Amino acid sequence: MGASIVTMLASFLPVHFTQAQEQVENLSRLNSSFDEQHLIISPDGEAIYFTRAHHRDNAGGNKDKGDIWVSFKEGTDWAEPVRLTGDINNELYNAAVGFVDENTLMVFYHNMSSVVDSKSRLGLHLYKRSGNQWIYDSKVNMPSLSNKSTHQSARLTADGQVMVIAMESYGSYGNEDIYVSFRQPDGAWSDPQNLGPDVNTYQQEMTPFLASDKKTLYFSSNGYGGFGGRDIYVSKRLDDTWERWSTPVNLGPEVNSIGVELSFTLDPDDKGMAYFTTTQDSEGFGDVVRMRIAPADEEEVIEEEVPEVIEEVMIEEVEEVVEEVKEEVKEEVKQVPPVIEAPKVAPEPERPELVVLKGRVLNINTMMPVKAEITLINMVDSSRQTVSYDTLNGEFYEAKNLERQSYQVEVRSSGFLVLKQKVEVTTSGNLLARDFLLTPIEVGTAVKIENVLFKRGTATFADEQVSKELDQIYQLLVDNPQMEIRLEGHTDNLGNPNLNQILSERRVEAVKSYLVGKGIAINRIATKGYGGTRPIASNQEEAGRELNRRVEFVITKF
Repeated sequence: MGASIVTMLASFLPVHFTQAQEQVENLSRLNSSFDEQHLIISPDGEAIYFTRAHHRDNAGGNKDKGDIWVSFKEGTDWAEPVRLTGDINNELYNAAVGFVDENTLMVFYHNMSSVVDSKSRLGLHLYKRSGNQWIYDSKVNMPSLSNKSTHQSARLTADGQVMVIAMESYGSYGNEDIYVSFRQPDGAWSDPQNLGPDVNTYQQEMTPFLASDKKTLYFSSNGYGGFGGRDIYVSKRLDDTWERWSTPVNLGPEVNSIGVELSFTLDPDDKGMAYFTTTQDSEGFGDVVRMRIAPADEEEVIEEEVPEVIEEVMIEEVEEVVEEVKEEVKEEVKQVPPVIEAPKVAPEPERPELVVLKGRVLNINTMMPVKAEITLINMVDSSRQTVSYDTLNGEFYEAKNLERQSYQVEVRSSGFLVLKQKVEVTTSGNLLARDFLLTPIEVGTAVKIENVLFKRGTATFADEQVSKELDQIYQLLVDNPQMEIRLEGHTDNLGNPNLNQILSERRVEAVKSYLVGKGIAINRIATKGYGGTRPIASNQEEAGRELNRRVEFVITKF
């Protein structure tokens, strides 16, 4: 491992780098001729759990897509792994997610086929340790967990309070995205929140791992180019929204290969020791490997180099010295000539940042490139700049001098809804990588009207800015005079269902009245209220209920 990767990772990891292991070490005791994937290490660092596929000892024999195995630490090495016994492993794909506490292990069962069996106990489950056995306890309380993909991976932070999940679900930008969920005081888990386009792409983001600082995220992706099938990247959380992240950095050729690298994790008992899986030199199957990316005792060395020296001084002596200094200062002040202030000079304005804009414009349904016009709008002075777009390969790539402030990207294409997305230009990076997914204008297309909120229990708009959102629908209808739509209203499930039904109908009528008042013919807009019968998120928490209180429009004629 060369010095370049050491320098690059030093800004992300909580230790300082001075040396690195020469090469990746294959852990032959943990590996077999089968596929080893999805690693987690126990909080005390004494056990490593992973999923092994198609082994004859698995619950489903050599057709089994994966059972959980464990190995225990022996000095600096690992013992021969053993398969966990009992119903913690079944004929489905089984993987360990992490420890909620010292004796509670979270796992998930997942049907790896495209046909989902409702009797398969899909989802997250808790097991309690009883001696050497793991006994089933309960299903994890996260009702809104929904995955459309045949892949799912998830891992807990070391304290068992935060979970990062890779899946294709509500709000995904393409295939598998990374989401975050938080453990609640009652043991339930919050609705998964998408980490946003700073991390997620139209391709696959998989096997996320959140370090103990809860800011440093490692994950695998095939959406950023890289060296092989999937590479490992690292990104830093920039604020508490969990949607702003630094530009993901590839861990480089010392870690990534022409194969597939997954399941990066750090050993909590040995700082700087990283574990992950790779298909390099393993006939296409995953092997568990490790690499030291920082010396284990670096923090302690640094602390010892700063000794604390305290000199005892009598209070009386200090007071005498202070009085002497005061007298000397008075005499010097008398002899100092008056100061002539220099003329004030206006501060030099901040120079624009050279920012690279990179990405694609894609059809959200087919993920195929779309010919489009991209405009960058300065949200301070409303100035507009076009972004060069290569219609041959469906990509845009351009460097621009931009002020450090907010911009809105406006993407237009004939036959598609206009997409507007806010971006920030800061000093934290010079790359704005985005994939813009356009929704085709066709019969049956359903679109949520963003930021149209109502006062609780009423059909009165809660925000005066709602007109900006509805004006976009108005303009769409003006630009497409043949189009007809149906407004659909939804509520959460709190309160009387009949009253919720009436409320949803009144809310869509309020939206319709606004559009008709602007001049849209009344016969072009139908309305339908569904009350709380069609939730898109869990109603057990306010965040989910807020998502369910929404107005959508469906194109019925075009």
